[in-house]
Amino acid sequence: FGGQEGTRCWSGGVALEPLDAGQTRIISRSRGPVPQTPGARFFIALLGPAAFLMTRRMLIGLAMRGEALAARG
Repeated sequence: FGGQEGTRCWSGGVALEPLDAGQTRIISRSRGPVPQTPGARFFIALLGPAAFLMTRRMLIGLAMRGEALAARG
C-alpha cells in the first residue's frame, strides 16, 4: 500500500514469513519522509508509541483470525 501528497510519497506493507510447518511470522513495515523541523520531530515522537500500539493490535487481530481459520481446517 502507499500514497502521495504533493511531492511526498509513502509506502508500507504487511508480509507473512513461514517459520516452520506450524508457525508464520507477520511483518509490518512503513516508510515515508519526515521533515527535519522541531515540530515534525515532536509530532513523530508523540505519534510513534501510538502507531506501535495500533499496529501491534492490528497484527494480533490478523493472527487470531488466521489461527481460527486454520483450526477450522
